[in-house]
Amino acid sequence: MRSGPSSGGRAAVFAPLPAGRRADAVVRRLSEGIRLGLLVPDEQLPSESDLADSFGVSAVTVREALTALRGQGLVITRRGRNGGSFVRDVPGGASAVLRERLREVSPSELRDLADHYVALSGTSALLAADRAGKQDIALIADGVAALERAVDADARRRAESRFHVELAAAAQSPRLTRAVIGMQAEVGPLLWLSAGTHAAQQDVLGKLRDVLAAVAAGDGPRARAVAGAHVYAALARASALQLTLLGEDPGGRVVTEPVGRLVDRVSRLCESTFAAVDGLRGVAEQLFLRASDGEPLRRADIEQIATVVRPVLEAEGTPLVGAGLVLAPGALADAEHWMEWWHRGPGGDAGVRRLRPVLDPAVENFYDYTVLPWFVIPRETGARHVTGPYVDRLCTEEYTLTFTVPLHVSHPGRGREYLGVVGADIVNSWLERRLLPLLHRVGQPAALVNAEGRVVVANEPSLVAGAVTHSTDVPALWSGRTGEGAVLHRLDGLPLGILVLDPGGR
Repeated sequence: MRSGPSSGGRAAVFAPLPAGRRADAVVRRLSEGIRLGLLVPDEQLPSESDLADSFGVSAVTVREALTALRGQGLVITRRGRNGGSFVRDVPGGASAVLRERLREVSPSELRDLADHYVALSGTSALLAADRAGKQDIALIADGVAALERAVDADARRRAESRFHVELAAAAQSPRLTRAVIGMQAEVGPLLWLSAGTHAAQQDVLGKLRDVLAAVAAGDGPRARAVAGAHVYAALARASALQLTLLGEDPGGRVVTEPVGRLVDRVSRLCESTFAAVDGLRGVAEQLFLRASDGEPLRRADIEQIATVVRPVLEAEGTPLVGAGLVLAPGALADAEHWMEWWHRGPGGDAGVRRLRPVLDPAVENFYDYTVLPWFVIPRETGARHVTGPYVDRLCTEEYTLTFTVPLHVSHPGRGREYLGVVGADIVNSWLERRLLPLLHRVGQPAALVNAEGRVVVANEPSLVAGAVTHSTDVPALWSGRTGEGAVLHRLDGLPLGILVLDPGGR
C-alpha cells in the first residue's frame, strides 16, 4: 500500500519540524503516527527525499531516523524495484505493556492528564463544528468507521486515536493538532485500554458517533460536551481497571489485608519524612546558636543550610522535592521576612534551585507565608504538622504534602522563642504509588485523609485526591464521635487518618 502526505491528521505527521534535535523529532513524529493508527500496517512511507522535504530536514537526518525506527520494530525496509520503508504492525502484546503502565501511573496524574485531554478534545470538537468542511467531516467519519471494523484491542485503540487527531485537524489549528497528537501518544492508549467489554466498546462507538453528528450539524457546544463526557467516561473505566490491577499480587490473585497494616505503612512513610526534617532542624539549631547568646542573626548566618539541603534533594531516588527553613518575622536583623527554601522544580526532575518569592510586604505580590497552615499550626501548637494535599504553585505545580516542625531557641531574658519552621515537601503521587496497593487490599472503600476530611489518596474513584469528602463528617470522627457507615483510624501524632467506609452506607 503506497501513500503520501495528505490532509487531516496524517498531514500533521509530515508537517515541518521545529528547530532542535531533528532526527529525534522525526522518530517521535513517525512513531506517534504509527502508534496512533494515522500510518497503517504495510503502508509505504514516502521516499527519503520526500520525507526530507516534508519535514524540512536533510536526507541524512531522515536516514538516521529510519534506522532508529527499524530498531524499534516500527518500520521495515525492503530492497528492489518495489522496495522502500513500510510500516510494521504494532505487536499484539501492547496490552500487557499498557496494563503495566496503568499500574505504575498515579491516579492524580491520570486524572490530571484526562482533564488536559478534555480541554484539548472539547476545544477540537467546538472549533471543528464551526470550521470543518466536507472532506474534514469525511476523515472524522473514517475514524468512526475504522472503530466499527476493528476486531482487536490494538486496532480499536488506533481507531480511537485516529478519530481524535482527525477531529483536531478539522479545527484547522496546527498547534492544537500537534498537542492532541502528543496527548494521544502519552495518555490515549491508557484511557482506551479499559474498553474491553462489549458494553464499553458500544459506549465508545456511540459517543464518537454523537460527536461526529454534532460536528456535521455545526452544533459546537453539543460536540464539546459529548467529547468531554467521552474522555471522562474513559477515565472512570481506566481508574476502575487501575484499582483492580493494584489489588492483585504478582500472580494475579486478589488479596485482602487488615487496616492496621496500612496504618503502620503510612506511619512509617511519614516518620521517615519527618526524620529527614528533624535532621535539617538539627542543622538549623546549630546555625542559631548565636541567638542563644543574644547576638543578632543575619541572612548570611543561615545561608549555610543550603549545603545540607541541596545534597538531600539531589540524592538518587529521594521522594523529597523541596526542603528548607522559613523564619518568623523579626528573627533576622537584616530582613523582616526570610526563607531559605530549595526545590527540584516542576516534575521533580529539574536541577535543585532556590525559591525566591517576593518577601517585601510593600510589594503587591508579597508572599505572606505567615498565614499558611504549614507555618501557623506548628507555631500555635508547638508540634509537627502535615499540610495538604494542595497544589503547590510556587515549586512543584503538583499536589503536594508539606511536613513542617517548629524551630525554637532559648533566648536570654526572653525564654523559649519561636523562630520559624523547618520543612520538606513530597508530591502526592509518590504516596499514591506506595499506598494504593495496600488501600485496595482493605476490601472496602478507604482513603487517607487529613483532619478536615481532605483526601490524600483513596481506593475509590469518587474520593478525589485534594477534595474534601462531604459524605462523611470527618472532623466529627476526629473529635471522637462515632459515625454511621464510617470508621476513622487516626495515626499517632499525625494529622492524618485512614477513613474506611461501609459500601452499603455511602
